[in-house]
Amino acid sequence: MSDHSLTLRQEDLLRRLVEAYNRLQPDEEPFHYSTDYTCAADLAIFQHRGRPEGWTDVYMGDLEALDEEGYIRRRLLGRPGRGWRFELKRKAFDYYESTQRPPGEDSKTRSSSIAESVEPTLPSSMLILDEIRDGRANEKLLARVIGTGRFDGVDHKIRERQLLFVSMLFQSIRTHMVDGEPVTVVAEDYLTEKFMEWVESGFLEFNPGPGEKPKHRLEKMWRGFVEQMDKDAGLKGIFIGKLTHEKGRKLFGLRLLPNETQIRIPDIGALLKR
Repeated sequence: MSDHSLTLRQEDLLRRLVEAYNRLQPDEEPFHYSTDYTCAADLAIFQHRGRPEGWTDVYMGDLEALDEEGYIRRRLLGRPGRGWRFELKRKAFDYYESTQRPPGEDSKTRSSSIAESVEPTLPSSMLILDEIRDGRANEKLLARVIGTGRFDGVDHKIRERQLLFVSMLFQSIRTHMVDGEPVTVVAEDYLTEKFMEWVESGFLEFNPGPGEKPKHRLEKMWRGFVEQMDKDAGLKGIFIGKLTHEKGRKLFGLRLLPNETQIRIPDIGALLKR
């Protein structure tokens, strides 16, 4: 039985987590992970003694998805940037029991079958986060959003605040139905964590007024971001206001599917440090 709220990669990760937990029994050990700032991909530095050698990359977005769907229970370790700790919930073990692999099929075999089932074709229309390659008239401009297909001609230069929203949405593989159509989303809690990580790293400034919380500042930034992006005729209406998940969580949305966006910047952290 497959949970259609998860992607194939997330289903495979969930099975691997349960197997890592079972591998240590009767000892129990929580899982830990933190953001991998050494690469542009949405990867996590993952720690658990039950993790076998040769295990493939773990994506931050996949762990967030498992949390949102109720398979894991995670909590932030102290200040943003120190990482997270999580435990598997009963739902994870029930799911594993219902999706046991046939005898002899290992994780590597399943990963190969997943890769073979996905056609490597790119959509005709895409938005791409890229470096500025024609010089900078304004040194505060860090990157640009360009397009193909129906977005052909889009070349919108952005600053660090816009880069936060664009990079998080372009990395996300989460979708949510809006008016019968799937859109790419990022959870408010996750984006707030990222915002504070950027503040702590010196990439963004946040000097809160009396009673102002990070989420309040993020909401204000998002409204300004959408207004600015809408001024570009090729991007008007693409970024949408806050949405509410059926479980009450707040979401930020992009009217494209995850495979319709791409990041060509090899190291966003290095770009921000210039």
